[in-house]
Amino acid sequence: DSRVWQRARLTEADFDFMPIGNLVPGALVPVLTEDGVIGEEMVTSVERAPYAGPVYDLSVPTYRNYIANGIVVHNSIYRFRGADYRNVTRFREEYPDAKVILLEQNYRSTQTILDVANAVIANNRQRTPKKLHTDNGKGLAVTLYEGYNEVEEAAYVCDEITRLVGSRAFDVGDFAVMYRTNAQSRALEEAFVHRNMKYKLVGATRFYERKEIKDALAFLRVVHNPLDTVALGRIINVPARGIGAKTYAALQDWARMLGVSEYTALRILHHGPETVSLETGAILPDAAYTSPLGTRAQNALVGFSAMLEHWVEENRQGHYASVAELLDAILHDAGYTDALRDGTDEGEERFENLQELRGVAAQYTRGMPGLDAAVDADGNPVQTPLSL
Repeated sequence: DSRVWQRARLTEADFDFMPIGNLVPGALVPVLTEDGVIGEEMVTSVERAPYAGPVYDLSVPTYRNYIANGIVVHNSIYRFRGADYRNVTRFREEYPDAKVILLEQNYRSTQTILDVANAVIANNRQRTPKKLHTDNGKGLAVTLYEGYNEVEEAAYVCDEITRLVGSRAFDVGDFAVMYRTNAQSRALEEAFVHRNMKYKLVGATRFYERKEIKDALAFLRVVHNPLDTVALGRIINVPARGIGAKTYAALQDWARMLGVSEYTALRILHHGPETVSLETGAILPDAAYTSPLGTRAQNALVGFSAMLEHWVEENRQGHYASVAELLDAILHDAGYTDALRDGTDEGEERFENLQELRGVAAQYTRGMPGLDAAVDADGNPVQTPLSL
């Protein structure tokens, strides 16, 4: 409702909303005034209107959790979800007589870890002063290691685990490695695999098994080798471009009938059988002159073929200085990045994974081992990739 949207904004950002289920007559609602100050207004009435459209909601019965402009409103404690830590400071300014109760006792960490946290947090001058403490004891000392990059960090983690297990003071099951975002698991996973160290990823999918990573690698594989039917089948309709399972199956059947690859069949649709015959020297059967596909399906396949041929030719001529440049071009031209960044937290996380993959791809230039075959069929990193 536009009226609720106008009156329930918390900041100038377009996506910050009060949960609509909290609006009841007599309630005080924080609103953003024209001069940028958060004030309070009383809700005089709440009107509800029937709605027959789609509802993107995690908890419809209680109206608590819903998505506004692509932002999941529930549990909005992070900035990317629309939270603003300055609201706490403003609250103290607006209500100077309010009693503040500090929650300072910690029940999980040791005092050594809390002391480190206190030292870091103390540098924030806008914070509410407090001292974290625990009854769990002092605990082991904290070691700070600064690596040159994520590869060195991962190597250090593996070396430390190996050293401590070798001392017989710890077992391999005594260790947990924590990281801030899922994209950061990549370097650690590769380090564990290369050292034959078994590991379990908790609460997430292994990096090279994530859909967006498999998609990106499939794009690279099919550009490197257009005859790779497995890779082609994975990305021919990613993101959706009107090439459904029936259309792709019809293309496969037609290619088998002609005795050509699926890529060649695409080129026949795109350029015509005469052109393909002249280029390849192949004599095509009469069936090549009659497409078994409808106009819409054929147009979708021709559009994809033009895009794929462009990447293949540009890569063949060496227009991309690195695998990262090729990957950028592919994901942009295919509309994959735009489709991925749909405004949701999941979309942003998947985009971060692609950025992590791009960081790996940037290490490869033409003539060096390539990224497109840097993982095996199970999604595990290998050390003998093909050249791109």
